Formats: sequence, C-alpha cells, structure tokens
Amino acid sequence: FISDYSSSYNVRIVSIDGKGVRVKARLEAPYRLVIERKNRISAHLSFSDFDEDDIFNEKRYYNSKGYYLVANADGDVTVTREAVNDFTSVFTDINASLGDFFEKKLGADNDKCGFVKAVFLGDRSGLSAEVKRDFKRTGTYHMLALSGMHLSVLAALFSAVLGILGLHKSVKYMLLAALTFGYTAMTGFGLSVVRSAIMLFFVYVSYFSRAERDCMTSLMFAAAFITAFFPSSVTDIGFWLSVTSTFGIVTAAPFFDNTADFIKNHVRGRSGKAVAYFVCGMETSIAAILMTVPFSALVFGRISVLGPVVTVLASPLVSVVLGLLPVYLVLPLDLIAVVIKTVTGALLYFISELSDLENIYVSLDCAYVKYVLAVFFALLTILLIANLKHKSAIPVFAAAFFVMFTASLCLTALGGDTSVSYVRVKKSEYFCISSHGENALIDISDGAYSGVYEAAVRASKKGFGEIDVLVYTHLHRKHIVSFSRLQKREKIREIWIPAPESDDEKAICAELCEKAEAGGTRAVIYLKGSSLKLFGAETLTADVRKISRSTHKCISLEADGDVSFIYFGASYLENAAKNGEYENIFVGIHGPVSKKQVTLPTAKDGSTVFVASDSLLPFISDVGISTSEFVVNAEAAELSPTSKRHISP
Repeated sequence: FISDYSSSYNVRIVSIDGKGVRVKARLEAPYRLVIERKNRISAHLSFSDFDEDDIFNEKRYYNSKGYYLVANADGDVTVTREAVNDFTSVFTDINASLGDFFEKKLGADNDKCGFVKAVFLGDRSGLSAEVKRDFKRTGTYHMLALSGMHLSVLAALFSAVLGILGLHKSVKYMLLAALTFGYTAMTGFGLSVVRSAIMLFFVYVSYFSRAERDCMTSLMFAAAFITAFFPSSVTDIGFWLSVTSTFGIVTAAPFFDNTADFIKNHVRGRSGKAVAYFVCGMETSIAAILMTVPFSALVFGRISVLGPVVTVLASPLVSVVLGLLPVYLVLPLDLIAVVIKTVTGALLYFISELSDLENIYVSLDCAYVKYVLAVFFALLTILLIANLKHKSAIPVFAAAFFVMFTASLCLTALGGDTSVSYVRVKKSEYFCISSHGENALIDISDGAYSGVYEAAVRASKKGFGEIDVLVYTHLHRKHIVSFSRLQKREKIREIWIPAPESDDEKAICAELCEKAEAGGTRAVIYLKGSSLKLFGAETLTADVRKISRSTHKCISLEADGDVSFIYFGASYLENAAKNGEYENIFVGIHGPVSKKQVTLPTAKDGSTVFVASDSLLPFISDVGISTSEFVVNAEAAELSPTSKRHISP
C-alpha cells in the first residue's frame, strides 16, 4: 500500500544489528515509500503488535499468514535496488509474468481479467469490491480462492494431455507430481492448495507403492503436515475451511456413489448422467458447507442459503475457464480469448444477478440457530467417533439441520420482536434497528468510513444479513465517499436522505443519489421532523437545528414502537425543549459542545439514560427520575422489548 502519507509492505527480516534472523513482518512508514519486489532494504525499526478488535482482528489475520510483527520505520529507509534472488523468487516471477500476460491479452482494468488471475494464479487484487461482495452473498467466494477444486481440474487436464501423448503411467504420474509442485509453488504455497497437492501426491504414491487409496488418511496427513511445518496455519480460517469442507466430502462420499447408481438405474441415457451430476453436486456442496458452518459462524457470522445450488451451477463455468487457460498460454488464439471472456462474463453476470436477491445472506444469530448447530455437531461428532464405517444416520441429521435452519429463518421473518443497538466509534454515533429480520442503520456522524463500516458490520450480523435502510440524519461531504465504499462491501437496499437546505447540501444529495442509482440502491428524500415508517410498525423522527454560535448541526432522533428511545446532541436542548416521558435517553456527542446547563426529558421508571462522554456531565442539570439507570461513556448498548424494556451495555 502506497499513499502520500503512509506506506505498507510485507517484508522478510533477515538480520537485526548484524545477527541473522528469519521472520516476516509488516513494514510501516509514515510517508511515501516506493520499494520494488525482492529489493533489499535497511532501516532503523521499532517493533509493535497488530491491532485487535471485534470487527476486524488484524492480529489474527496477519498471524495466519505468518506475520507476527509490525516494523515501524522511525527514519529513512535505504533501498538497495539489486534484486535478491532465491528459490521461491523464480516461481514468483513466473506468476507475475503470467499475470502481465493475462492483463495484456484480456485487459487490465476489468473484472474478467481479475477473475482469471484469481482462479488461476491466486491473485485476487484485480477483483473489484463489488464482485467479491457478490460472491460472498451467493456462497461461492471459495471459487475465488485457490483450492482442491482448481487443482483437481488442472490435474485432470494435464493427465488427459499426457495420456493422449501415450506416456506410460509411471512417467505420467512423475510428471504430474512435478507439475503439481510447480503450480503450488507458483501460486505462493497457499495452505488450501498445499493441502490439495499433498492429497494428490498420495494418489501418485499409492500407484507406485501398489497401495489402496485412502482419502481420509491423506487428508489427515496433509492437515498434520501443514500444522507441523506452518504453525501459523492454526489461525488461518481459509485452512480450516479447506480441511473441514474436504472432511465433509470424504465422509459423505459413499452416499454420492449410492445416489449416482440409483439415479442411473432409474433414469437412462444422458439425462440420467445429467441428473446424477446435479444431485451429487448438490450433495457434495451440502456436505462441504455443513462442516464449515461452525467456522463461518465464528468468523463471519453470516452464511448464504444459495451456496449449494449456485456452487453446482457455477462450477462447470469455472472449470471451463480453468481448462482453457493453460491451452491459451500455449496457443494464444483470439478465439480462445473470446470464449474465456464470454464464459467469465456470463459467470460474473449470473453471480451479480443472484446477489441482488433479498434475504439470501443470513445471519447465524437468527432465532435458535446457534442451539441447532450445537446439537447437530455434537450428535454428528458422536456418530463419527462411534462408528466411522457406517454413516447411514448422517443424512437424517443433515435433513433435520436444514429443517430447523429453515424454521429459524421463518421465525426471524415472522417474529414481532424489535431490537435496537447503539454504537459509538470515536465521535461518530449510530443506531441499528432490527425487526422481522430487517435492518435499518441510522447514521449520526460526520461521514467517517471507519465508523460507518463498523456499525454496518454490527447491523448486518442481525436477522437477514443486509442493510435494508440506511438513514442519514444530516449531510456531510464525507458521506459521499463513505457511502460509496460501504455500498461496495455491503448490500444496501435504500438510503434516506434529509431534504437539502443549502447549495452545498444539494450537491451532496445529488452525488449520493447518483451513486445510489449506480449501485442499485433506491434513494428517498425526506423532510426533517417528519415521521418515518420503518418496517410498518416502528416510527422514526429525525430533527436538525442550528445554533447561532456554530456551523455544526444539532441532531435529535426519536423512535417509537416496540422499543422507544430519544437521542440528542447535548446542545440541541439549548433551543428546543423535549417534553414527555421516554424509556431510553441518549445524550450524544455530535454537534457543538453545550455552553449552558440543560434539563433532560423525563425518563420512565426502569429505563436508562446513556451519556456518550463524561465531559457532558457538567452541563446536565437533571436526569428526571432517580430510579433510572445512568450509564456514562457508553460505547455500545442493546435495547429490546424485554422486562424493564432495556438491557444495559
């Protein structure tokens, strides 16, 4: 990463104060620093650890890649332009050269080329954020990460070509082993590819040793080998997803054969083969997804209900592209390029259209899902340990899981409970209102992306995993950039924009509407102080006022429904009284700082008064009823229609 104000590189440290070491780190410089790949550098460094938080655990992510330190450049960095060559650099150069070839032939600035580089070279940097989002929502993101599927397709292609050449099996398997190793090295020894390569080596070794192939043994050996020689793999979610999905496929393999035989016996001809392929493909996807659900729940909190179906439908297209790419490298004909771009374009369009469907990317925080998962995997573990050879009960457990999972989604959609979450990120504040599985995110901020992204991630982990309504209480120019970036990461159905009152706000509103339309989001303009209906039952009122001593706006937000609350910046009450009793009162930090004491509205018995910062306390003269709970420096809170109608943070 390079900008005018900071630079970041992944580096390997080979010596510290003249003493040889070997550790990977992330180099950070607080200025623009340009370093070419494989350059040798020297610098005065101080070391620190990676950051950790609930939204993105930077430490866990980099540790999983083998990076354990942040190397901070305290002064100048000396760069020696002579390239450092080693064994791995040869394969890295091949990868870079192939990437340049595809960019030249297929176009550098399009998602088609980015997809080709992702599925063949393991380089996802050329894919847009929208494409990555769509693959996640349709449950097919694993297709963008090199895995056993990709290596199997390429191995089958190479095997067919070597068979056509009439080579003896011994020679063919030795060449396949060499090609497998070369491809694994060229793609950077990704853990999922290494796992698949080791299992393929077991196939080749079984031929020479005249031994019976055992997929479960080769899988367990691959997992043990990787964790022994790459200890950082234990924190790599990609590695665990690869191992567990393969475990599910291997465990359920006998059912695939029985299903295929049954279909072919009852449906003759090519139609029988087609039906068997589709049904077995569905079974394979379900078996793989079932085993990865716990890790998806732990790390992502969401899962796509379309994953099994879309994987079966999209896999042939991915296989066609993978099969044509080696041919295109040898015979760079325009016709082959046209076919590659056509098939890739059709696949990306197919994924994009399916991603637009509502309620397909659901949170695993829906009603009872966690309990269903716990019971299902406890029983499945007992079954596998007790008798691994006979697994006739596994389909019953799988069917029960999907029935319960579907019932949970129905309960979420039909349930009447409403929950409200308050999130404060530095000086930005947000509310998430969830009801019937739908989510509304209320933005009370100056438009900083880091804050709205954290709030959006929290919101999308509730109910159905998307933001149905994004409500702006007021307008800042930074809202344009933050909305544009957020729209590429999360699916947003509507944005509600307050009616502009100045030329600057009109320009901001116009740009927001333009970006919303381009991204498939509906834009709605509302009048300040008007009652807005959320999900049919919840009512939201956003009011904005100004005071003469500041250009910052004073915000008031009032919600009424299953859960009611009122929010206002402290200085809002300087020129506007709020009468009545409220269940939950939030005194926020947005807007000008209060210059005089204000009296808060009356809080009902058993409710809570949340104060965003203790710096506001000197300006609050009354909290209404003494039995109210008083929370200072509130960063997060959950409100729900339970007893006393609130939950403290």
